[in-house]
Amino acid sequence: MKKKSKFTKPRVFIPLLVLLLFYIGCGIYILQVSSVNTVELGIGSMGYIHGSLKAESSDESIVKVIKVSETAAQDGVTLSFEAERTGTGDTAVQMRVMLDNSAEGAGAVEPLNLEYEYHATSFGMLYNKTEDRFNGVETLLVAAIGTMLILAAGLVFSLIEKQRNGDFSYSMVARCGLTIFLIINSIVIVREWLDIAQFIPQLSIRFIMQLLFDSGQAFVSISFIPLGLLALALAVSNLWLVRHEGFRPMNLLGVFLGVVMMGGIVLMYWMTANLSYETLEGYYLSTYLTIVFSFIYCYFECMLLSTIVCAIMCTRYKPMYNLDYIIILGCAIRRDGTPTPLLRGRADRALSFEKKQFEKTGKHAKFVPSGGQGSDEIISEAESMKRYLTDQGVPAERILKEDKSVNTLQNMKFSKKVIEADAGNLEKVNIGFSTTNYHVFRGYTLAGRLKMKVKGLSAKTKLYFFPNAFIREFIGLIWEQKLRHLLFIFLLAISLAALYWVTMIE
Repeated sequence: MKKKSKFTKPRVFIPLLVLLLFYIGCGIYILQVSSVNTVELGIGSMGYIHGSLKAESSDESIVKVIKVSETAAQDGVTLSFEAERTGTGDTAVQMRVMLDNSAEGAGAVEPLNLEYEYHATSFGMLYNKTEDRFNGVETLLVAAIGTMLILAAGLVFSLIEKQRNGDFSYSMVARCGLTIFLIINSIVIVREWLDIAQFIPQLSIRFIMQLLFDSGQAFVSISFIPLGLLALALAVSNLWLVRHEGFRPMNLLGVFLGVVMMGGIVLMYWMTANLSYETLEGYYLSTYLTIVFSFIYCYFECMLLSTIVCAIMCTRYKPMYNLDYIIILGCAIRRDGTPTPLLRGRADRALSFEKKQFEKTGKHAKFVPSGGQGSDEIISEAESMKRYLTDQGVPAERILKEDKSVNTLQNMKFSKKVIEADAGNLEKVNIGFSTTNYHVFRGYTLAGRLKMKVKGLSAKTKLYFFPNAFIREFIGLIWEQKLRHLLFIFLLAISLAALYWVTMIE
């Protein structure tokens, strides 16, 4: 039977359909309101209108004046007029507003004479080029925010699906990070919009782009307190770790990351407060650099939060009781050759899962203890685990030792070969791996590089040990995908430069 495309599944099709209908609704609204344009002029400082007031179009076949009125306001008089497109084509039209406001008995006041350039598009939109506005521009902002939220909802559905299927990979971190960015950035833009709407009732395209540029700094600002609490928690956990495990530079990774996080926020505020105003070019450059820095900071902040979320999701995943092989990832052993508590925890997790699997299904799994011998170890980590498993009653024929690997990637690579030699075909067997909770997600990513389909078993560790170990894994994930990160940062900087030049400088 032909396999169905994933794009025909309702969970994928529905968000796309919602997005399409949302765009259609926004388009209809824009076409309805954008053929009419209103300009309001506050002229209270000139006194009340005593003379004539009129507006004219340079080409009424394209733009026709349909209303000129005056309305009272607290600070004087507000002048408004509306223009309606009646022609076709993308044509520039000059709209001229004239006011002969001569005060009786007080001498003549200079007449008000304003000109606006409009472009009437073939889609029925009337664009006020002079003020960079057209009716319906707010809908563009709504459409942008709506798009971000709909995309975020689709990404959330895909993350739930991946967690349900135990499909953990680096792409999951990217999706989760993008979801976090879209949701928080939407909240930031709406908040900024509501704050400024009371002062600027009519939005311009330039203003919308300014909201986008400012969203990076606003994102960092609202995350200041959560990041500060996280940095404090990491520092406390490191002090706890040093107290139990002794002082080593590696045990202070949490303090280091906390300093980097808070230092980045301080640097962004310093850049914002020290924009160059000596020359126009210097101002544009310093503003652009501040914008780019804020977005890069947001990117790595989202990556950190995303990695935390994905790590928690994969540790909560419960594999089915159908495993044929369970790889036990090695780590340091004691001087006498016995497993450390950390390594014993990994072996115990594999043993408890296999025992429960046999109780439920009657199916035994084979164990693959994996780890070579370090320069300060009397036996290999694999041999240490094999002896421990034997002591727990596991028969020797169900233990396949892999004792050549020196890192996690080799653990997976060499264990794959051991399983292939025993099973013959990996497609016909189900493989799991057991490791400490902070290390599970990286195990998935490395297995994915080797095209291995595996399911992770999460072993608990001491609370004070987890944050520092997790940071080490996070740094490893970032370094492992460094080219991808650098490419994204480069494209981000180029994109922001193009948008900034077109909308803010031009």
